[in-house]
Amino acid sequence: MITTQEDIKALEGKGIFFIPAGHEFGVSDDKAVQLVYAPLAGRSFLVKGNEVPAMQKKLRSLLEAGIDVTPEKEPLSVLFAEESLQKWLNYAIEPEDCQNLTILPNHRCNFNCTYCYSAGGRSGAELRSEQIIALATWTLKNCAQKKQSCRILFLGGGEPLLSWDVMKDSIQKIQAISKELGAEVVFSASTNGSLLTADKIEFIRENNISLQVSFEVLEDIQNLQRGHYDLVHNNVCAALDAGIALGLHSVITTENVDRMVEVVQCAHERYPSLPKLGLEPVVDNETLPDSASAAQFYNRYYDNYLEAEKLCREYGIELLNANSKNTDQVRTHYCAGQIVLTPQGTFSACEAISSPKEAGYNEFIFGKVNENNEITFDEEAFRRIRPPHPGFCRDKCDSCWARWICGGGCAYKRRTLPPDVFDEYCNLSRRMMLHTLANKLRAEHNRTTTGDSLDDIVKKLFGK
Repeated sequence: MITTQEDIKALEGKGIFFIPAGHEFGVSDDKAVQLVYAPLAGRSFLVKGNEVPAMQKKLRSLLEAGIDVTPEKEPLSVLFAEESLQKWLNYAIEPEDCQNLTILPNHRCNFNCTYCYSAGGRSGAELRSEQIIALATWTLKNCAQKKQSCRILFLGGGEPLLSWDVMKDSIQKIQAISKELGAEVVFSASTNGSLLTADKIEFIRENNISLQVSFEVLEDIQNLQRGHYDLVHNNVCAALDAGIALGLHSVITTENVDRMVEVVQCAHERYPSLPKLGLEPVVDNETLPDSASAAQFYNRYYDNYLEAEKLCREYGIELLNANSKNTDQVRTHYCAGQIVLTPQGTFSACEAISSPKEAGYNEFIFGKVNENNEITFDEEAFRRIRPPHPGFCRDKCDSCWARWICGGGCAYKRRTLPPDVFDEYCNLSRRMMLHTLANKLRAEHNRTTTGDSLDDIVKKLFGK
């Protein structure tokens, strides 16, 4: 039975995809094992490659018949989703829909990282706590009405802890306001770790602030790319000893891409209570100027990530990566929606574009908190930046199964990377997402079945 391109397009239009996955399970013929993936219906399972054409024909016939059968009569009908996408997306259509705030207190930094995306935006601008509180109060009121929680992240356009007094005052007052309004607020912060003194660590612990430290773990790499290894190492130890379940975030460059297993080993040995570790590939046009260099780097990254993942599983460390953590939610846009409060008091759609010195700044701004702490939005700019229709902005997205996970990809990466390099990043993203989907099948198999692993069963059924 032959499947036509028309059949495949029709099924893809309904969010049903057949993804070659043999390599993921150690089968040499990639097409011999295929993952049936229906993200809108929340379904995925494995099927033999030689059974795919008949299954596609059957699904096409169901589609043409109007899918008027029940799953009891035709199990494949569960792959068709009929409910509105908005149920899953939680996508911000209006500013009032934004639950997530990212606060950039300043544009100053005491580090000089080699790959820093915001180095060109440095200035003396700094937020006042009153501006932060005004925006948080407005957001908390909206969240209280919708019975949603509000998430507030203090992040760098510089190093946020350089504005510690502003942060501390804001957090304390916002907590009191959240109690008055009956709205839950969750705080988190990302720092280079150099300013984590004992009093700050205690405040973070007492206020249950989720903490992430940007740190390369390996001493020579930290000193090469970020500096101040001893200082950050000691502060990380102090925070962990105080009972803070912080996460470490390491940027993977050409200098350490082949040492990711070593990063995991060192993290476990030096910080045995560490619960989370992020290994994120760098966004850098200087070291990855073309598609050939990008493809080579991303291939090395992927292979080493898989080895690091095995070790993290053994050590009980949760390994994080932007491309692997998004598979739990169907999305038509990469970002669900956030308000980024810049040091100028303006609202940006992206934390990576927050300074008037940065290219594209005006294109990402949609409001502000003025000198009187009054909030104003440019509704037209918000709709332009965050259109209600899907963000699949490239023709290549149309037939790509991963678009329902990546939402068309990060707008900052699309803007920053040359098109051919972004294509290679997309290839990496698909590989990472497929691996994550396969891991979910493995986890479900282990939860419900004893005996052979899913990988062993696949090899027996489909051959090596």
